[in-house]
Amino acid sequence: MWYLELARRIEESGLKKNAVAREAGITPQYLSQILAGEPNVSPKTKEAVLKAMRTLATKAAGGIEAPPDHPGVRELAADAE
Repeated sequence: MWYLELARRIEESGLKKNAVAREAGITPQYLSQILAGEPNVSPKTKEAVLKAMRTLATKAAGGIEAPPDHPGVRELAADAE
């Protein structure tokens, strides 16, 4: 289930849920619902959350972005589909 993987990656990365929600343009409460398995999440919202995580992780890494074909990026994108 894509949302469980997303929750695990947020936890492991040290990203703050509030920061991910803010960057994705959603409320922290809605992000919590998504991570708990909310079934009616639009593809647009999923992509916004994934993009927010990539953006924040890139900032945290000093601007070094994982290439789109990096296994972790591919895995997370595939899980969101």
